[in-house]
Amino acid sequence: MTVKDFMPKESKCLAVLRQMRWPNGVRCAHCRSAQIVRNGTVMRTKRTQYSCKSCHRFFTDTTGTVFESKGLELREWFYIAHELQNGRSMNAIAAELGRSYDPVMHASHTILESAFAQRFVGELEGIAESDELYLPAGEKGTKQKWRPARKRGLRAWGAGWHADKPPIMIQTERGGRAIISVVRHFTAEVTRALERQHLSRAERVDTDGARSYLALDELLHHESVNHSAREYARYGVHDNTCEGIGSLLRHFLNEFRGVCKRNLAYFVALFEFTYNRRHLPPQGRFAALLGAIISYGL
Repeated sequence: MTVKDFMPKESKCLAVLRQMRWPNGVRCAHCRSAQIVRNGTVMRTKRTQYSCKSCHRFFTDTTGTVFESKGLELREWFYIAHELQNGRSMNAIAAELGRSYDPVMHASHTILESAFAQRFVGELEGIAESDELYLPAGEKGTKQKWRPARKRGLRAWGAGWHADKPPIMIQTERGGRAIISVVRHFTAEVTRALERQHLSRAERVDTDGARSYLALDELLHHESVNHSAREYARYGVHDNTCEGIGSLLRHFLNEFRGVCKRNLAYFVALFEFTYNRRHLPPQGRFAALLGAIISYGL
């Protein structure tokens, strides 16, 4: 008995896809015409085939989507998306599905890219916070014949200059949305650019005492707490929301047993996508991710 025995039927997943893709009725995947008729079933995939009376072309529910030609059943796509959103590793998902690693990896990367494409890129409001986080992200999954073996127990010297610990900037509204960005270096220039882009409408920005945040004094109402002096909150000034998000992000990434720094931004984007919908029930968060995957590439 495998996990597939407990998954929804393919027909039910196709019905969900059809409803989310065409809420007002099926339209031609090529010319968007509503003049379509059913035209049997595709033998290989068992998916309903349609014929368009306007452009005289054939299509199915998955034509033009990322589900079209990856060699996986639609219900397997849904299962991979659900498990990734809940922090399951690709190896574990592949083992549960009885699939080789490569098709699951390619599907997972497509799902991660769709979440990255739907990132929140607007401006935060109210009282906001900003903080930085450093997480190990090396060359996992890539062949590096030229690189000597790494030594264990390396520490990150300075602010983000260690090659395998790229800085992650977290900006958030108190009780609201978050923007999480992977940056090359944590410097005043990077901080100033991110704050100008995302926090120019904030009433106040709270940070820790890192020197790179001194650049905010030129742009915003900026307050800070001195963690090195064991000051973590002062009359409502704190960055504890960012600290909490960083803790959740660390736990989420730890489940993958290491992330390649080339793909770190995509995993962070999936976490951000889910975190910003934390007030929805689990089914609502998953439906939002499915919507992002369906629209990706259309």
